Amino acid sequence: MNVSIRLVARLLVIGASAGLGARPAVVQSTERLTVPVLVLRADGAAVTGLDASDFSVREGDRERRVASVDDGVPASLLLLLDTSASVSTHDGLGIAVDSTALRFGQPPGRRGADGGVLERAVRRGFVDLLRVADRADVRNLEDREPRGLTNDKATLLAVARRAIDVPDSRRYGPSPIWDATIDAIRILGAEPMPRALILWTDGEATGNVYSSTDARQAAIDAGVSIHVVSEATVRRALQSATTEITIDARHRLRDVAEATGGLYLEDTGRSRDPEPLFARIVSAAQRGYRVTFADDSGDARQLELNVTVREPGANVHAPRWVRRHGR
Repeated sequence: MNVSIRLVARLLVIGASAGLGARPAVVQSTERLTVPVLVLRADGAAVTGLDASDFSVREGDRERRVASVDDGVPASLLLLLDTSASVSTHDGLGIAVDSTALRFGQPPGRRGADGGVLERAVRRGFVDLLRVADRADVRNLEDREPRGLTNDKATLLAVARRAIDVPDSRRYGPSPIWDATIDAIRILGAEPMPRALILWTDGEATGNVYSSTDARQAAIDAGVSIHVVSEATVRRALQSATTEITIDARHRLRDVAEATGGLYLEDTGRSRDPEPLFARIVSAAQRGYRVTFADDSGDARQLELNVTVREPGANVHAPRWVRRHGR
């Protein structure tokens, strides 16, 4: 009996010395994450020349070390156009008083030398401003062609015309804004950061499989900033002979933009023209920053961020959340 006890004790000592039965060590992984950040003055002009020492990144109450900051890098841009019939000027009663087809395009074969309002806006406020190394695309909500981005401006103008010249019979169909947004995010996700999706819409979405919340999450996961040029208006519509409802999509569009680090701009006034708003977004994206920071939060799949800069009066536009790649 004594021999058996001594043998068991001996085996326990050997096992302990070999690490048998010991608890596994907890490995704290550190991951470098990169987010796009716009730093703008009150007038919309970009603040340039900042470096890593000017940025602060916090996750909850913890400061994250900023490892590097890049600026002036080529931008990946996709302009998504909502050419549905609802994108038009409305009067106070919610009655369309201006046809989308007449305001924003002209029927094929009747285009003037300078095109319609929307075609001019796309050309001057988007295509003409692209730098040599920038890559871009122009699509409408129903465009599902499997093509990537390009830096060829002639190609971009051609696809823009196709996107705008939608027959009236198709303008009155569904408006799958969020499904098309998610498709655009998938395209941009294969491109280098900064990745900017410019959504021109009134936000009146119909016939969607996905929601605005789904689109917002997809953008966060892919590192895409959604910028919105809003044609939304507050209007009233009859739901029945005795029931009137108010339609206002602005809060949803604003939420998607702000959550992903994008700009929300409203095309206001009766003589609407999105050209200066397209141009403002393109300029901001081209002058934005890629901020890389170290994260050791372990099991967290998604981090809530607060990015600030040491620049008095500057407005910072950065995603509220970022996804850890290892989760």
